[in-house]
Amino acid sequence: MPGMPIPLPGVAMMQIVSCPYIKTIAPNKNGMLSGMGPPLVPMMHPQVAIAASPAALVGAMPFSEWSEYKTMDGKTYYYNNRTLESTWEKPYELKEKEMLLKEMEKPKEASKDHFEDAEPMEMEEEEPKMEPPKEIKEELKEEEMTEEEKAAQKAKPVATSPIPGTPWCVVWTGDDRVFFYNPTTRLSMWDRPEELIGRADVDKTIQEPPHKKHTEDGKKMGKEELETSTTEDAIDDEPIKAKKRKKDDVKDVDSEKEAAMEAEIRAARERAIVPLEARMKQFKDMLLERGVSAFSTWEKELHKIVFDPRYLLLNPKERKLVFDQYVKTRAEEERKEKKNKTMQAKEDFRKMMEEAKLNTRTTFSEFASKHAKDLRFKLIEKMKDREAMYTEFMTALRKKEKEDSKNRGEKVKHDFYELLSDHHIDGQSRWSKVKDKIESDHRYKAVEGSSTREELFKQYIDKQAKNFDSDKEKELERQARIEASLREREREVQKARSEQTKEIDREREQHKREEAMQHFKALLSDMVRSSDVSWSDTRRTLRKDHRWESASLLEREEKEKLFNDHIEALTKKKKEHFRQLLDETSSITLTTTWKEVKKIIKEDPRCIKFSSSDRKKQREFEEYIRDKYITAKADFRTLLKETKFITYRSRKLIHESDQHLKDVEKILQNDKRYLVLDCVPEERRKLIMAYIEDLDRRGPPPPPTASEPTRRSTK
Repeated sequence: MPGMPIPLPGVAMMQIVSCPYIKTIAPNKNGMLSGMGPPLVPMMHPQVAIAASPAALVGAMPFSEWSEYKTMDGKTYYYNNRTLESTWEKPYELKEKEMLLKEMEKPKEASKDHFEDAEPMEMEEEEPKMEPPKEIKEELKEEEMTEEEKAAQKAKPVATSPIPGTPWCVVWTGDDRVFFYNPTTRLSMWDRPEELIGRADVDKTIQEPPHKKHTEDGKKMGKEELETSTTEDAIDDEPIKAKKRKKDDVKDVDSEKEAAMEAEIRAARERAIVPLEARMKQFKDMLLERGVSAFSTWEKELHKIVFDPRYLLLNPKERKLVFDQYVKTRAEEERKEKKNKTMQAKEDFRKMMEEAKLNTRTTFSEFASKHAKDLRFKLIEKMKDREAMYTEFMTALRKKEKEDSKNRGEKVKHDFYELLSDHHIDGQSRWSKVKDKIESDHRYKAVEGSSTREELFKQYIDKQAKNFDSDKEKELERQARIEASLREREREVQKARSEQTKEIDREREQHKREEAMQHFKALLSDMVRSSDVSWSDTRRTLRKDHRWESASLLEREEKEKLFNDHIEALTKKKKEHFRQLLDETSSITLTTTWKEVKKIIKEDPRCIKFSSSDRKKQREFEEYIRDKYITAKADFRTLLKETKFITYRSRKLIHESDQHLKDVEKILQNDKRYLVLDCVPEERRKLIMAYIEDLDRRGPPPPPTASEPTRRSTK
């Protein structure tokens, strides 16, 4: 189909096998193995071309420049070995050759009929002129070949066999070597693939080549074909010169193959010496110098670079990788270059139009005929783009001229109005008298036409009248705005005064309330000295005092709240005094009972004032002992942490001997925090053992720089 890319013969196998001289031989019509690419066309690099003899190249070009191949889906295409071109249509040279062969077949058929009708005696006379069969011809050719040519001939593939259940095929060469080929990935390798290792059927297939089975049968058939071959095999109408050229061409191809192989070997040596980055840079420079497009494919652009010496600096995989990188970076650069080039071309085209000093009546055809030879005109490739830019330029030019004309008219009009204003023309003036006064002024002459001047005069008079009316209206509006502003200001002042008065009243009211609260608190302090009274009973007593009226501003709820706050304060104060009494009583320990303490403190005023209820005193004492016990335990834990003698090894030492625990207690008994718990020695012992077990569980402490909060923190 038109536009469809045509594969380049031999390129795929060159990249896969890395040997540009391998040519597959298969039983199908096209001389290809099943699933493999088309026959390889010898492709010479520049350094190979130097090694090849010029005579060989000249002799090879006139003979069969075009070759016929088929793609994987069976489509036929044609490839030129000299120009490296590919085409779907059959070239004229091949058509002409095909017609010549048809004409040569006609005498051949006549000769065949003649030999069929001839007698046996005549056949015997003609027998010395018959050529030997194809196998004998090849044997004769092999005798004429040199040793190197025979080795190259034997290295070609001669047979293939697919391996069931895998995409791989076993391929045999003429020198009894075996390699493996994957038609799907187009990969060839001498070593056995991993998926074929250890398979008995693969070993059996390799040991029994299919081409050797038919060798003996072929030799037997060769003798029979020699005896029974027809005159069609004996007669060869091809010219002797063509045969000679073909033989020379085969030799040249073999020499090219050897030279290509040597070039590949030299390139491999160079790749081992030169760093990869340097080789990749040279390859990228080659792509840029050869004009490789970033919007094309590897196959389409290969013919531009394959003959450059730098092509061999990388192996096939590296070439494809560098090409992909080049395409990504170069695509954006080409877009920018193309965009900048287009913008510059448009800018130059606009400058050309500006320099041409065009007028609004100039047509595009006139402009194009005049500037067709200008380089800036040619830079815009399409004529419709040139015309579009020209149309845009002319539209802008017309708009500009229109604006200039309008501005000139406005200026003339403005100057004429100034002229009338200089002569103090008012609404009572007449044009006939005014005209005589101003007709000598250049501003009067600048207006074209007497009717236009008179019309401008009337417009000026109307404008003056409107200005007078508008000035009067503006003055009235200004007075109205002033009056409205004054009224608004008065309202704002009144509002501010009202808010200020309200604020003063609020502050006065707040002050009175605070004063009433102070009077009521003083009344409570004087009249209520016990925390056991209730609000209902106390209120009757307070009403009798004259200060009760001073708190009349307070609501009933507020008075009750102040009373409750006063009772809480009294209760808290008595509680503090009672606890102070207990702290001063040295005989009180953590196990002392209320009955024991009661006998000691019952005569103290602080105990009497605390409460008349013995139950309340007992409850407060028990709460005091509980708080003191909690505080004593917390202080004792702090003491254990401060004691450096106790370590994570203490538990092990205690298990070995009780003496270590006694030593610990001996050290601790010098501290008051230890002695406080003398009344509960068992609980104190439990606290010591719990702390020692906790240290043993956490193990050795971390170094000072370690940050392990779970090991550093202790509870």
